[in-house]
Amino acid sequence: MDTLIDVRLFPHSLDDRLRLCFPLMEQGFVGVDVRFLSQAVSTCRSKRDLWGGIQYHCLAITTGFIANVYVGSSLISLYSRCALLDDAYREFEEMPVRKVVS
Repeated sequence: MDTLIDVRLFPHSLDDRLRLCFPLMEQGFVGVDVRFLSQAVSTCRSKRDLWGGIQYHCLAITTGFIANVYVGSSLISLYSRCALLDDAYREFEEMPVRKVVS
């Protein structure tokens, strides 16, 4: 199931769409994919929203997308931007595959 977060359905900013849909994702009403998680973590990074980023990190773990190189790279960027370099390094070390992106 693809992510059901679309500008036509939620004509708000991406941040508002993420906040509106997170409860729906937790309850299984909206599907989650790699693109969504990567974008959500990147949005948290841009806003230095560590708490939101941690929530999406947990969602990545529960959905199994934590092994994706783009999600992992987004998490590394989040933790680096929030000055948690030990967490960024740990995320890098735990990545099963590293590419130019990471």
